[in-house]
Amino acid sequence: MLIIEEAIEKFNNDFPRELRLSCSAPEVIKPLRALESAYDINLAPLIINFAIGELELDGIADYIETEYQFEKVKARGLSREIEETILKPLLERVNFINASPNKEMTLEQEKSYVVKMFQSNLRAEILRPAIITDVINQRLLFILARELNFKSKLEQAIYDNIEPITSVPISINGQLVNPSINNWIKDFITQYGSQTYDSMSQSAFLINSNNAKNLTPGERELLAKVLKTYINIKFFPDSMPSDDGEGWEIIPVDEEVTEEVMPDEIINTREEVSEVAERQTSFSESFKPVATKPAGETAQKRQEQVIAKPPRVVSTPKTIISTPTPVKKPITPLAKPTPRPSPQQSQPPRQVVSRSPVETISNESDELLNLKNMLLQYPPHSLEREAIEEEIKKLEKV
Repeated sequence: MLIIEEAIEKFNNDFPRELRLSCSAPEVIKPLRALESAYDINLAPLIINFAIGELELDGIADYIETEYQFEKVKARGLSREIEETILKPLLERVNFINASPNKEMTLEQEKSYVVKMFQSNLRAEILRPAIITDVINQRLLFILARELNFKSKLEQAIYDNIEPITSVPISINGQLVNPSINNWIKDFITQYGSQTYDSMSQSAFLINSNNAKNLTPGERELLAKVLKTYINIKFFPDSMPSDDGEGWEIIPVDEEVTEEVMPDEIINTREEVSEVAERQTSFSESFKPVATKPAGETAQKRQEQVIAKPPRVVSTPKTIISTPTPVKKPITPLAKPTPRPSPQQSQPPRQVVSRSPVETISNESDELLNLKNMLLQYPPHSLEREAIEEEIKKLEKV
């Protein structure tokens, strides 16, 4: 197992930002925090070591038993909880965003994943950082380019979505109902019909609708994105802004990501993303440029062309996390990378010498000081910072 400094360096430098953001997404952080609270431990080192391939699923129980001094039965129980609530969903997510044609997830599995996403997790997807939304859009466009009829299943999934997106109940046909995605869609259809997809109608609804008049700016922005997502799906590909793939998206992507529409867990992992354009081949190797549509070409013909759209470059505030070296190969699932020499092999063997108590205290202080200096490089609540804090606690107990 790598020392914590090396594990964090590998996590930050060897992984595309999409994967690091996936490890810090709300669906990972929420169950992680619950387990940490229930067992009174810090699981950030475990997640980081699993992500970089130093720890595999079948070794998690032994890791917990050793690192947290748990009894075997207790370690096995926690291991199962971590696997079911965090790691398996994380691996499924990473497999989905992986654009490699040789990945394990099949097209049918991708379609099943997307239906669940639109049916019960659309709000979270709309609130992702733009770099993640771009990747999701490319997978959606990839699927729709191969099976246009699949859009009807996504449309139905939106109709079935009961996630609330505003705080106050809304009125439909004189009855107060939950302010859920499906009810807001029903309200829009009631007022403007099921065949409307022009932007003027959307704007008029957001401004003039009785239900929308009292929304906060954040709620109105979220509702606008929900409506746009629904319209993009229902009327695809006619709802797209061009004939050559330029600007194509299913879930709306902001040119600039703002803190008001980002969960706290994601804000803590933001950094510059100018490397995205340099790594576009990682996500678009399965896409080929689309020729401009001849006059009179049908919508069916448009969808048969494979879409090529590189991830957009998003302007985001700088943080103290340095931008990693661009990765120019397809994303692979979280798996153990190519082995490299261990620290003991890559460095001269340490000489074991006896030290006086004063020397021992001095060396321990130096190690603690290095970790505490390293701690300042990462924002609160980030996995890296929590892993370092855990290591500091261990050293302070010695």
